Amino acid sequence: MNYNYIEINPGIAGGSPVFRGTRIPLYTVLDFISAGNTVEEILHYYPQLTDAHIKEALKYAADSLKYKEVFFEITA
Repeated sequence: MNYNYIEINPGIAGGSPVFRGTRIPLYTVLDFISAGNTVEEILHYYPQLTDAHIKEALKYAADSLKYKEVFFEITA
């Protein structure tokens, strides 16, 4: 998969996916979204990002779940 705004570099953020040219990990934006923040609020805190960055972060997260096996434990 090819992403315009995302890179993985072992020397940045411990190899977590970040937005290209920044040290902002994707999980930071995903955490904001899961907490109920709007795109506008995220862009206020991270003005170097654009709406396209946010959309690509969501696509990356969805693709990661599609193309990797996810294991979880079901407890009774």
